[in-house]
Amino acid sequence: MEIHWIKVSPAAHFQSLLTYKSDVECSNITNTSDRRKFILFFNALFYASTAFISHKEDHLGSIKMLSGHTIFVTSGDIAVETVAKLNVRLGYSLFTPLSQSAVSGFEEMKVTNNSVFVADDVLLYSLKAASEKTGCYNISQDNLIAAQPFALALLRQSITLQKAVNNAMMEMFFTNEFDKIYNKWFLSPVPPDNILINMPMPARLKQEIAKWNVQYPSLAHKKLF
Repeated sequence: MEIHWIKVSPAAHFQSLLTYKSDVECSNITNTSDRRKFILFFNALFYASTAFISHKEDHLGSIKMLSGHTIFVTSGDIAVETVAKLNVRLGYSLFTPLSQSAVSGFEEMKVTNNSVFVADDVLLYSLKAASEKTGCYNISQDNLIAAQPFALALLRQSITLQKAVNNAMMEMFFTNEFDKIYNKWFLSPVPPDNILINMPMPARLKQEIAKWNVQYPSLAHKKLF
């Protein structure tokens, strides 16, 4: 199958689908009930929680300590609404500028005093690992949003494509192919800079794979090659 990649901004990552410029949206998209009203999703391929990264010297370990701080969040992210609600809870004491991407949000946080960047924990681990001063930043254990499923998105009328891709994904889950891919990107140094994210497979994803193993026992023993 020939693949044509189309680069889009996070704020407009559904637009190429809805305008029929692409068939599948492949990025860190959270499968939510609101989004399922206008698009389809494939099976979950990852689970991520929404946390925040901050300057280590600020000692910001919990959400309740964020009052009076600048909170960067990426435009179009599900965390935007959560941060808005948090601002209400904290008496509108937050300054909440929107960033165009996770990279720019992290960079803006790095040069701004008393600030944090809110995003999916897997993105925060990646950004921290790629930073020149990894020891200068902390990722919160206090989550703004609990573990949510990441999945590829497609148009609602693309049911045949959805079924075909889901079947292929199941085969990858029930062989060692998915584990190889995960270990390559999250538990091994990634070329060319040999950056090590060192993020174990999320517990929720392990639970989902185990559940699918019970629901689709015939696939569990199917070989890819």
